[in-house]
Amino acid sequence: MRPRPNPLRTVTWRQLLRAHATGFLEWLDSTNKRFELFDRLAAALEILLLDHVLAGGAEISAAQTSAHFAKVLPRVLVKCDEPIYDEPFVAEAYAFIHLLERYRRFSKVLDVLLIAGALPMRDSGIDVLDVGVGPGPALYATSDFYDLLNQYAEAHGIAGLKTPPPKLHSVESSLQMVRVMYWISHLSGRSGPSDRELADFFGIDFERLRSERQDAVITAFCQEDITWDTLSEIGRAH
Repeated sequence: MRPRPNPLRTVTWRQLLRAHATGFLEWLDSTNKRFELFDRLAAALEILLLDHVLAGGAEISAAQTSAHFAKVLPRVLVKCDEPIYDEPFVAEAYAFIHLLERYRRFSKVLDVLLIAGALPMRDSGIDVLDVGVGPGPALYATSDFYDLLNQYAEAHGIAGLKTPPPKLHSVESSLQMVRVMYWISHLSGRSGPSDRELADFFGIDFERLRSERQDAVITAFCQEDITWDTLSEIGRAH
């Protein structure tokens, strides 16, 4: 027989989210926890730029580095859809301009989904795929939002609202942008995201991937003691 979902959750996700959305958002405002996470991300970006990008070195001075960085800022604004991010300073300039604002905007999107009872939820934790991840604002916002939701559930004894942290997946063609994301994760004390799953989708055999996943799940169902969480992990891995 198929294992049941979390027994501590006795209503649908939609009902549970709608019941606690207002309380959760008020708790965020009263505790400043959202600002603390935003500030941690901003501090990591500041350290990356001042200590690692603009500091200069043996072959180039800090003044020269800063001048080169300033020159690429307009390119990031007018050519953001072009493959320019592996050129010197461009990925870092993009993060300087867009990371924090897009983090804030995506956090607001999650607020709206929560209020509507449409926030993606799963007893075994959700998977998040960001295509063209850039420096990771949407993944950081998602990770922080679900972490705060778990903190709220813990503080208020709402066991059915707690889930494992989201698994973060990224597709990004620029290796330098991936490096920027790695350093921001590292400097802000995060476990991830720190790498890309794929550079692009060229050459990926999705039919084969679906077939392998189906075979793994069917095999797992044949085991009498298989749990729902284990099935979920198998499905995610294939």
